[in-house]
Amino acid sequence: MLDAGSPPHTNDWDEAFWPLLQAASRNQLFRSMFPWRSLNQLYPSAFDDMRDRYEPFPSIAAELGRYTVVAHPVTSGIVLLETEDPEEAVSFAAEQILRVLGEGHPNCGGRAATESI
Repeated sequence: MLDAGSPPHTNDWDEAFWPLLQAASRNQLFRSMFPWRSLNQLYPSAFDDMRDRYEPFPSIAAELGRYTVVAHPVTSGIVLLETEDPEEAVSFAAEQILRVLGEGHPNCGGRAATESI
């Protein structure tokens, strides 16, 4: 995903998303997960297929100069953090993911991701 998102960018969506991808690639938890993208949202997953309906992890939306961590499900519209710093957004989302994993959510069991961003 990191290679596919690298410059040059032909639109604002990709330009905004690039710093987020770079930040996520430097975060140990995000590197151990399976990310997927929908427009301007980065969704972490414990599985190598898209299970957004089942995994209670937050996503991160990227806009030029703004990164928003949104609670699961994204349709709830619950903003957990809004920042200009993609590193802060990734770190905060990782903390939320670790909290969910620590609670033993049934849809996160067996997380043994081996691929990286």
